Amino acid sequence: MELENNTVWVVRGDDSFDIFSSKAYAEEHKKSLIEMWKKSIVRDTIPRRLNSTDEINKYYKDYPEVISIGKDHYGLVRGFKSNEYGMQNYRCYELWSNKDWDDYYQDFASQIVIEEYIISK
Repeated sequence: MELENNTVWVVRGDDSFDIFSSKAYAEEHKKSLIEMWKKSIVRDTIPRRLNSTDEINKYYKDYPEVISIGKDHYGLVRGFKSNEYGMQNYRCYELWSNKDWDDYYQDFASQIVIEEYIISK
C-alpha cells in the first residue's frame, strides 16, 4: 500500500473497519457499503404480520428495520395490544413517507464515517 503524505483513510461503520491509501478509494468503498445495504433490504412482498411472541421469536431475524419494495419503503412497527387473553406483541410494516425514508437513509449513511490519520515515523 503506497501512502500519500503518510496518510491513511479509515472507513468505519456498524460492521466494518477498512483502511485505504487514498481518500478516493475510501469514498468509493463507503458508496459500495451503502449500495450493498440498499440491496439487502429489497423484498418482493411485505412480510406477514407477526401476531405473537412465539412468532416474533421464531421469525424476527428475517424482519429488518426497513424494507424496500419497488420505490416504496416500509418501516418495522413494534407494538402491543390488549385483548381478553392479556397483552399481545406484534410486528408489522408501515409505509413510510419520502421524508421518513430520506431521514433514515441520511442517518444510516452518516454512521459510515471516513477518518483521516497521519502515520508518523
